[in-house]
Amino acid sequence: MYGSLLSTAAYTAAVGGDRDTASTLIGEAADAASQVGDTNHRGITFGPTGVDLYRVSIARALDDPGTAIAYTENTGSVASSTGWVKWVTPSLAGVIEKEST
Repeated sequence: MYGSLLSTAAYTAAVGGDRDTASTLIGEAADAASQVGDTNHRGITFGPTGVDLYRVSIARALDDPGTAIAYTENTGSVASSTGWVKWVTPSLAGVIEKEST
């Protein structure tokens, strides 16, 4: 639960434009995730994979699509195919298509 709350708070900070707080909180979430791995406890799924997905969303919320794309390409636990990124974050579709050509 703790890590999930940190991830959500990090995303909320990013939506509010607070890059430093978002970075601090997602870092703490990543630390927590590294201790537990990908788990499902009482219906709450949390772990490195979820933190990676939040990192993509946080970068997008901070209007940084290049970083969002880099997270998907450099993280083994997040699928890096262009189609998957389009499915998760449709707002990046145009950016991805431009960078692919």
